[in-house]
Order: sequence, then C-alpha cells, then structure tokens
Amino acid sequence: MLRSSKEKIDIVILDIAMPKLSGLMLAEIIKNDFPNIRVIIYSMYTSADKIDKLKKSSVLGFLDKGCDDEELIDAVYAVLKNDVFYSKTIKLLQPMIDELYAMGITPRERETLFYLNKGLLSKEIASEMQIAKSTVDDHLKSLRRKFNVGNQIELLNKAKDYGLLDDPTID
Repeated sequence: MLRSSKEKIDIVILDIAMPKLSGLMLAEIIKNDFPNIRVIIYSMYTSADKIDKLKKSSVLGFLDKGCDDEELIDAVYAVLKNDVFYSKTIKLLQPMIDELYAMGITPRERETLFYLNKGLLSKEIASEMQIAKSTVDDHLKSLRRKFNVGNQIELLNKAKDYGLLDDPTID
C-alpha cells in the first residue's frame, strides 16, 4: 500500500496490537523500507514493559489512547521535526520503567508470570512453556526475590502494577 501511494506520506500512526503483524514490527519494516516516514504509536497498551520496548525501537512518538486531542496534535508536530514525543501518561511511567529495567526480568520469567496469572499451576506452566517444572519453580523463586515478595499473590499484584501480566507475545 505504501509503495503504490502517489501521495507523500510523512507520518504513520499505528497501534501496538494489530491483526497479523504487531505495530512495532510494522514500524521497523516502515523504517527500513521508507526511512523518511515517521511512526507514532497510539495504543491502550501502556505497560512499563511496552514503553521500554518502544523506547528501544525506531518509533518517535507514543500516545496512550486516553490522551487528549492537543497531545495528539503536539505529537504530530514534534515527530514531523524528528523529535521524540511521549504523552503525559507515558512520561509518568518512566521511573517505573527504570526500576523494571534494573530488576532484569527475563522474557521467560515474564512468560511464567503470564501463565501464573491465568491460574495455571507450576506443572501446567511447565507444559505450556515446554520446560521442566523445576525451571518454572526457579523462575518463580527468582521473581519473588526480584520483586521482594513472599508469595505468589503478592508477586502477581506487583507484576500487575508493572504491567507485566499482558500477553508477552503482543509487541
């Protein structure tokens, strides 16, 4: 579609969760194939984990779907000048992102949290992840230590605060 367009495209606004291809993956394709097109992500997914991934990507703007019209307009103008723009809500999450990054949560630990939140037992999580139950138990022990909590309920509550219970496959 972009290749056949006769109009000059300056900005593309994408969501993170889209059918067939995530917004982040599409943003990277756009950046590689059309380096002059800038990308803004406009999404309801505002977890610390998602924001961290966006900051490491080629996306110049990130707006939560709760932002007002003025922020959207400000984002477009900023991104047109190749400036980075994050909505107020996203900026408020920065300390949490820094803390989460310092904790060093691994992708497999994140996946373990996702399945734990779905109510699966260690044995069932192991089956889903195709790993040994003892490895799941090690992930849970590591997560409890990283979050400084004593049990799985506290662990899930903390993980929820950090937005780590979303489906880890949605980028």
